[in-house]
Amino acid sequence: IYGWYAWSNEHGAKCKLTNEVKQSREVGERSEEGLQNGRGQNSESEVKSDIRKIDYKTALICLVTSLGLWALLWFSLDRWTDSPVPLWDGLITSLSVVATWMLTRKYIEQWYVWILANAIAVVVYLAVGMYPTAALFFVYFVMAIIGVRAWSTKELRIKS
Repeated sequence: IYGWYAWSNEHGAKCKLTNEVKQSREVGERSEEGLQNGRGQNSESEVKSDIRKIDYKTALICLVTSLGLWALLWFSLDRWTDSPVPLWDGLITSLSVVATWMLTRKYIEQWYVWILANAIAVVVYLAVGMYPTAALFFVYFVMAIIGVRAWSTKELRIKS
């Protein structure tokens, strides 16, 4: 729901993400105009990356949110479900929620959160005998490693 809201919100400056999308569209339109006018592609200086590094304050907020959400989920899963591993399910879910929020803000560090969450999930699901689920999370783990490499390469290419 948050992703849909962030991408469809039209409240101008109130939604920074929407403004970034609008800027990206404008750059794309300028690129199309340049190609249609025979000017070729944009120069490297016009290419802009939305990928960014997380600041200390936001990282601390993410950590505190993860811990609070983990405690809430652990309590809820332990009390009201038949989860065999409520502590770990709560941790995996809380990390995934925070990583998803970080992804919408294009923080490169979100990939490391995904790697951690997926690594924990693989071990936990192997331990409880959920082999197909463990295999799925292993695929997610590999995809997160590929993602962080791709984003790091893109960030380095654009900065140089």
